[in-house]
Amino acid sequence: MGHDQLILSFCMIPEFASHVALINTARLAGFGPVNEVLTPERVQDVFGVTYLHFAHQGRLIPALDIRKK
Repeated sequence: MGHDQLILSFCMIPEFASHVALINTARLAGFGPVNEVLTPERVQDVFGVTYLHFAHQGRLIPALDIRKK
């Protein structure tokens, strides 16, 4: 799976899944409801990117900021 495909899939998780397993280097970093597991802090720790949410028509749209800092 390419980097772009991972980002696309990652950002679609809240739309299509109720629960998620977050894996970091073959270890479980979190499991449970999407909104409890995919927090900005955990995503930063596991992937080293900033996890953002944008309000749009009553929903929160997730996005990853992958710019080098």
